[in-house]
Amino acid sequence: MAIIISYVGNKTVNTLADRNAIERHFDGMQITVLDAIADIKVGVGEAGYQWSEALQKWLLIWKTSKDELTFVQETKVILNGRVAADNYPQNSLVWDCSVRDSNNVIHLEIEPNVALNVIDIATFAFDGYDLHYTYAYGKAVASPTPIVCGTF
Repeated sequence: MAIIISYVGNKTVNTLADRNAIERHFDGMQITVLDAIADIKVGVGEAGYQWSEALQKWLLIWKTSKDELTFVQETKVILNGRVAADNYPQNSLVWDCSVRDSNNVIHLEIEPNVALNVIDIATFAFDGYDLHYTYAYGKAVASPTPIVCGTF
């Protein structure tokens, strides 16, 4: 008599960082992320992802958030080590934050401090350079039922 053990590998994790830390994944593996705010396509709420071996990335397949957040990318000139965003970043989060020169060459990728709409890079060394960043603003509402984003 043989015992066959089957494990599909599907998991539930807390954040996208936890999802990205998973070392072994396979085509079709699904992950539920409980707090997917770091994904600009999701916003506040849970999300489901499926690994695509062909694309070598996680694909969003469902989410619980409604699209009441607006995601923007801004570029501002750094003065006194900071810039003022046009809106208040939701949960004081910004993504893809980088310091660039006039030729669009990246000199520094950072996780800045955010207070209200002020984005502080904690150094005056890049005054006069551009700060490129992405953030969400608006009303964040979680939907009671998942919104399907794709089918597989």
